[in-house]
Amino acid sequence: MGLKMAIYLYAEMETEVQGTGDGLISITQTDSNGEKTQIWLTVHQFETIFNHEKRIVREAFGTE
Repeated sequence: MGLKMAIYLYAEMETEVQGTGDGLISITQTDSNGEKTQIWLTVHQFETIFNHEKRIVREAFGTE
């Protein structure tokens, strides 16, 4: 089994993204009060989000 490396994003809200080794992606966010929220995506769901990244970003900025 290979070494797993999570991605941590600290800019607005601390976010950890990592593969679980069983076909799922875990996304955990910690807000400024230390409250954690976690969601699970299948690899297919994650890939679909990734493949639609440009459209999702345009929607986020209201330019879609």
